[in-house]
Amino acid sequence: MEFHFTSRLQPTMRDKLENILFFNSLQKNYIESISHSIQLFGEPKVELSDNSLRVLIDGIPDIQTIFALTPDKNTLAGIIIYLRTDQNNIAILHIGVTNEFSSLGTYADSMLAPKLIQNIIRAAKTIKGITTITLMYGRNKLTKIKL
Repeated sequence: MEFHFTSRLQPTMRDKLENILFFNSLQKNYIESISHSIQLFGEPKVELSDNSLRVLIDGIPDIQTIFALTPDKNTLAGIIIYLRTDQNNIAILHIGVTNEFSSLGTYADSMLAPKLIQNIIRAAKTIKGITTITLMYGRNKLTKIKL
């Protein structure tokens, strides 16, 4: 399945976004990693700005989010929140997908979480100086991806 990746999300998708971010039943599988990311960077919140939804973290103005929409662009399937932490690194703070698009869901073969990460890797390769992506989820809480 091909997804539409965008940095803008319609206000009508607020409930779905909040469900993915805050009420996702799969979060229990990653609670240590999520807690670690929140301790380091803060808790994400959803706000409306210029008729688009944004995910923000207080005190961090450069937070970026990519939303994954289904091909018809009518359904939010997942999100990835990231930040350039220094000259050489981008940190992926949070990844969220709906149950249907998780590795256990009906559309598991769509591989949405890896596609979200690949989207960040592709973008990072075009940014001068970026040599590493740090994924806040992993067995040891951090996974380093060398570019």
